[in-house]
This record gives sequence, structure tokens and C-alpha cells, in this order.
Amino acid sequence: MKWMPVIMSILFSLVSNFNDKENGVKPEAYPLYAGKVQLSSSSLKDDSTKLVSDVAGNPLFYSREVLTEACETGVCYPIQLTLFWDYAGSFLGFSVPAEFPLTKDGHKEFSELDYFLLFTLLNHPDSKISKFTKRDLVKVNQKKQDESDAVSGATIKVSNETLVSGAAFTCLSLWNIVNKNTENLDPKNFERTTSVSISTEDLDSKLSSLKNLSVGELALLLQQAQNEKLLRKFEIQMQLVNQLEGLPALQSLIISNYLNREKYLYPEANEVLKKDKKIAACFLGMTHFGS
Repeated sequence: MKWMPVIMSILFSLVSNFNDKENGVKPEAYPLYAGKVQLSSSSLKDDSTKLVSDVAGNPLFYSREVLTEACETGVCYPIQLTLFWDYAGSFLGFSVPAEFPLTKDGHKEFSELDYFLLFTLLNHPDSKISKFTKRDLVKVNQKKQDESDAVSGATIKVSNETLVSGAAFTCLSLWNIVNKNTENLDPKNFERTTSVSISTEDLDSKLSSLKNLSVGELALLLQQAQNEKLLRKFEIQMQLVNQLEGLPALQSLIISNYLNREKYLYPEANEVLKKDKKIAACFLGMTHFGS
């Protein structure tokens, strides 16, 4: 958790100059990007996803407003937040409005650590939680904790992963939204797109020089490198983290997300990620702790 200092003077500087009244976007809506944006709606029926692009039309990420129930009893407060995916369709982050913080058992607000655990879970597309229903979560925790209301109190573990204590249903609900049925995150479904492609021949050279890539190109590049199993290599991980200093916050977050999805992140690369203040500010900017 060293990369998440509690007090940081740069918190929310990423969004301080953001204003997009023309599109009706609140200034705090996109804590990952500080510039003006253009929004493209999905052509799919009943899909509220937006493709967020810069003023030149270059794709940045996908955005979706989420309002859903964490449990079926009506006791839980509803989940209200914005979810983001990168241009390649992988989890990017979230934005939790200060007036509607996420809550857990007893309507206690999420702590900074709780948000970090949630972020880590959502950034794990191969999580064992995919095999569970809400009923399964209760059964698993009852076996370990012998509690009648197991999901409310104790910290639940699924395999080696830790869910937010008292908010297991919230974790499961959001993980399903983030990581299941993401085929709608396709540029072809949106009005305004920019053609972005990375050839295999260009992959090695582009990995060694990221500063000239657009945000969309970077996401597609890292997805391709992931598919070709390059991100598991020590030299590639170090090549990427050693370029963080010269990159904007959004690009640094994308690199961090892809590397943290690898089964093994080398300690040397992890140490550089922890020290990057831009990534820490991005994370805290997603929550009310960044306000």
C-alpha cells in the first residue's frame, strides 16, 4: 500500500482544469483525464456506455454510469458510480461521487483500503469470484467463519483473494459488470472512432518508446503484448516502468493495470509502480478521499 500515501498535495490536480459543459459532463466525472472530451453514444439498444475521446477525436476510454442494488433485500444502499474501461476493453478504474460513497455492513462508508481492495479485484479478470453466486459467497464464508450472516461481518476470501469486509455482494456485483459481457466495448458500436492498430512487426519498437503513442494505441499495444505473453518477461516489465516518468497520469495507470494483471510482477517493477505519484493520485482521485 506504499504507493497510496494518505496525504498528497497533487490529489485531484488531474481534474482541476476539466470543464465540458457542452457535453453536460460534470468536472469530477473523469478523474483520470484533465482535458476536454467528446462523447460518443453506443449504437446498441439499452447500452448506456460512452466512448470518451479527446477534442481531436482520439479515443481515451469507455465510460458507463452504474446504478444497481448490492443485495435483493432492500437493506443495502444502492451502488452508484462510474466505471471505466480502456480502449482495448480492459478495466481502467471507477469514479465514486463524494455524495454517494460505497458502503458496507451497517452502512459504514468504504475506507481507503476498502477501495484499494475493490480496485484490485476489479482489475483481475481471471478472478475465482467468477465461479461464485451471492449464495455461494455466503456458504464459503460460513464454512470458514461459522457465522449466520457471514457476508456482512468477516473478511471473505475467495481462493487467495480478499473481498471487502462487509461488502462481498458489492464486490461480486461490480466484478460481474466490469468483466462479463464486455463485447459491447467495440469501436464499431460508436459514432466517433479513430482507427488504431498495432502490427506485430511494430510491437517491440513501440514497447521501447511509448511517449508518442495515443492513449488508445497504448491500451491496444499492451493488450497485444499481453496476448503474446510479452508482459510476463522481466525485461519488458522494466522497459515499461522505466518510461513512467515521462508519461501522463492516464497512460501510467494503464501500464500499471496491465502489469498488475500478470500472474507475476517482478519486485523491481513493482517498486517503481509504488513510487509513481501519478498512479497514486489517479487511484485516490477515483474516490472521495481525493477531494
